Amino acid sequence: MLKSILIVFALFCVLNLHSQCMLDSVIIKSILVDPGGANNNFDTNGDGLINSQDEYVEICNLAENTVVDISGWQLGDDDSGAYPDFTFPESISLQPGDCLLIVNDYCPTVDEPESCDTPVDIISMDLVNTPFLGNSGDALTIAKMDGSASCTVVYGNVACGDIDPLDIPPFDINACDSWGTDIDGCPLLISGDSCNYLPLALPIELLEFDITEGPRHSVKLHWSTASEINNDIFFVEWSTNARDFEVIDAQPGAGTSSEVNYYNAVHYDPHHGVNYYRLKQVDLNGTYSYSEILAIQLRKFEEPVIAPNVITDGFRILGNNMQYDLKIYDLNGALVHSMTGLESGKYTEVNLENSGYYLFYVIKEDEIFRLPVIKI
Repeated sequence: MLKSILIVFALFCVLNLHSQCMLDSVIIKSILVDPGGANNNFDTNGDGLINSQDEYVEICNLAENTVVDISGWQLGDDDSGAYPDFTFPESISLQPGDCLLIVNDYCPTVDEPESCDTPVDIISMDLVNTPFLGNSGDALTIAKMDGSASCTVVYGNVACGDIDPLDIPPFDINACDSWGTDIDGCPLLISGDSCNYLPLALPIELLEFDITEGPRHSVKLHWSTASEINNDIFFVEWSTNARDFEVIDAQPGAGTSSEVNYYNAVHYDPHHGVNYYRLKQVDLNGTYSYSEILAIQLRKFEEPVIAPNVITDGFRILGNNMQYDLKIYDLNGALVHSMTGLESGKYTEVNLENSGYYLFYVIKEDEIFRLPVIKI
C-alpha cells in the first residue's frame, strides 16, 4: 500500500512539474512580489530596509546533464513604457540543477553596477529595468533571445488569457501558469506562497531559528541550517525596540556545507520586558543578510524586601517571584530559623526569642539577598 502511495505521489510530482512551462529545462521557481508583509519581512539585499529593491525572481535549470546558456534572454512583464525587459548579460549559464536569483537591486548603495560584488548565482538588476512585479497582480515572462519561445507566470488579478501578446513579444499563451493571488510578503511559488521558503541561490538555507528563556532569566538562541554557501559568520543581534540592534554574540559559519549544522548562543543580560533578536549572516566576500526578528517577553525579578523590617511576630516578603526560601541568622552567625516555599506577599509568623538584630537570607532560585531585620 505504501509503495503504491509513493508511486502515485511520484507521478503527481512529475505531472505537476511538467505542467509548468519551461524554456529548454529552465523554469521560474519563485518570485518575491511584496518583500514586506504583516508577519514576514524579506531583506534580500541586506541593507536593513524592506522595500521594492528586495524583490526577486528565481529561475532554475532542472536538467541533470545539460548546461543552459541564458545570455541575452529577457525577463519582463506586460507593462509597456517605463520598464522595458531585463536582458541577461553575456556569458551567463545555468549548470544542471543550479538556480539563479535575479534581485531588483542587490547592492543599493553602489552607483555603478560593475562594482556591485554580488555572490555567485545572484544577479542585480540595479534598478535599471525594474520594478515589474506589481503587488496587485502582474505577468512575469522569461523569453529566449531569438524570440522562439517564452514562459509566463501570472498572479493576482491577472489571467493568462487577458495578457496582450503584443506587450510581451514573444508570448506563448500555451506556456502560461497562474500562481494564485496570495501576496502577503512571502515568496510566491507555483503551489502558492511559503514564508519558510528560501531561494536556493541565497547563501544559507535556515531550517529553524527559535529563542527560549533560560536559567536566571537568560535567553537561549538556537538555529540550524540545511546548507551553506561561503558562509563566514553569524552575528546574534539584540534590541529592545525592534529597530536599534546591537551585536551580543558571534558564531563562525560552516563555509560551504550540504550537511545540517546546529548553532547555539546565550544572552545572559536581557532587559525586563520584551526583547528582540535576529541573526545577521555574513558571506566570505562581506555580503550579508538578516533572519526574521523573534521576540520574547521576560519578567526579570526585582530584589525582594522584608516588610516591615521592624517586626514583632511576623513579616512579608515582597517581590516579583512567586516563592522564596528563607534562612534567619542572629548576629553571632547562628541559624535560628529555616523556611521554604514562602509565598510573595503572604504574612508569615515567626518566633524569634530575643529582641535585637537579625539577618534574613532570602533565597530566589540561585540568588541570595541579605536583609537586616529588627525584632522588638
